[in-house]
Amino acid sequence: MRRLLLGVLTLALAACATSLQSVSPQANRLSQAVKSQTLIWAPDVYQANAYTLDGVAVTQIKGFFDAVAVCTDSVGDLYVADDSRQVIFEYAPGGSLPINVFDDAGQEPVSCAVSPLSGNLAVANGSNVVVYPASQSAIPVAYTTPGIASYACVGYDASGNLYADGYGEDKSFQLATLRAGGSSLASTRVATLNNRKHGAGGIGWDGKYLVVADPLTYELYRIALQGSSGTVAHAARIRGWHDRFAVQFALWGKKLLFPLNDKLLIFHYPPKGRATGGFSAPLNHVIALSTSS
Repeated sequence: MRRLLLGVLTLALAACATSLQSVSPQANRLSQAVKSQTLIWAPDVYQANAYTLDGVAVTQIKGFFDAVAVCTDSVGDLYVADDSRQVIFEYAPGGSLPINVFDDAGQEPVSCAVSPLSGNLAVANGSNVVVYPASQSAIPVAYTTPGIASYACVGYDASGNLYADGYGEDKSFQLATLRAGGSSLASTRVATLNNRKHGAGGIGWDGKYLVVADPLTYELYRIALQGSSGTVAHAARIRGWHDRFAVQFALWGKKLLFPLNDKLLIFHYPPKGRATGGFSAPLNHVIALSTSS
């Protein structure tokens, strides 16, 4: 595994770009949008799209084979996991060409997250979780834990702790934690969820609770963590959610941004009742928030 520079990418993946232009003509418009309002990044197989909170399309990055997940860091850089190419592309705000490419070494990236403290990039593959250090000279590290046979989604909390969910050998829901500065991914038991009735979906952090989407019960769980275990403090059913896939959602202040059947639903957070707004767009099933609240 290694981080490839843009020059190497241009030679190896000529289909992605024909020049070393690093900022698109839309850069100023996009940068202003990042500074002023919420941006919703959503992959649509061959491209990644950015929308404002009211559904106005701001910009688009093309050239992917199978864009399955997106995430952003604290400065608004966008990371797009291309499952078919087995790499993760990084773009500066407004950029149309990648500034970095992370080689997933034959794995298939399905989810990503960036630490708000260290800037480390975490990627969930089916068989492991790989963390790419912010320092380009450092070597990426792959993590596994005996309790998880297949990994689904990853997410960080405000302290830089990394969480990964997935399934055990018996298809039961499983959760694991990599403490900030730690060296091992350890199982985190949530007694009421550790069974086959619950699924592993997107992961978020609301400032107090770990938030996990369950694609089997169509609920969102707010989990209180203590040591190596957790308890469900609150569960809310997402109205209209009927598709069983590992969904990635976004939290923004007192709003929950939830993708659903080519729509974005906006709920109050914590969610209760029906959506308060939203818009239609080719959102696929993954979104990310790209601005400060």
